[in-house]
Order: sequence, then structure tokens, then C-alpha cells
Amino acid sequence: MFFFGIFGINTKQEEVEDFENLVCKKCGILNRYTVIKTYNVFHFFFIPLIKWGEKYYLKSRCCNTIYAISKENLDRVREDRTLNNIDLEEIYSENSSANNSKIICNSCGKEIDSSFKYCPHCGKRIYF
Repeated sequence: MFFFGIFGINTKQEEVEDFENLVCKKCGILNRYTVIKTYNVFHFFFIPLIKWGEKYYLKSRCCNTIYAISKENLDRVREDRTLNNIDLEEIYSENSSANNSKIICNSCGKEIDSSFKYCPHCGKRIYF
């Protein structure tokens, strides 16, 4: 959070919706995905005035794999109710053997290395 007296900038994260009965791209199990939306907010007296930098992520419930997804692809998933022919960028996986995989901090929304226990940007503990 960036704060000067009566105005500031925050990164917000919220769970937008759930998609049920989709096959997991990582482990192949019939699964539920949660859509997570992150964005930056400029606020004045804690009233949000401007939002920018919206990003969307899909989190699988079975293996906790997190994928980055574009707004256009998210709309296609809403219409078709399938992940076939959708390009997803894997950001985090509990089963990943690579030590250099990246995850997103829940607090500040910055991309960090998955080996970190605390975010180097905001100092909050990483819970994955």
C-alpha cells in the first residue's frame, strides 16, 4: 500500500466466480476452478476513485495450480464451459519440480519466486 495522508494506492484481490465441472489441465481430475481478479486502486479518503491493471487468474481446487488467463479467454470459458483450446500460463503448482517457478503474492499482487516464505516487496508471509 502506498499512502500519503488522505490518498493512496492499493493492490486488491478478490474471488470473482467459480467454474464447476471442468477438467484440470494439470492432473486431469474433474474439478472446480476459482477466478481471482487482481487490480490496483487509487483512493481518496478510502473511497476508490480509479481502478487499473486488472489481471485474472484461475486456481484449481484439486492441486492448487494457478494459471494466468486473459479477459478474452475468460469470456470464452464462461460461454463454452470448457478449457479446451484455451491458452493458460501456469504460474504456480504445488507439484512443480522447478525451483524457479513464480507465484503471485496475495497481499501486494507482485510476482515472486516460489521458494520465498515472505514477499520481498511487502513483507507479508506467503501461504501456498
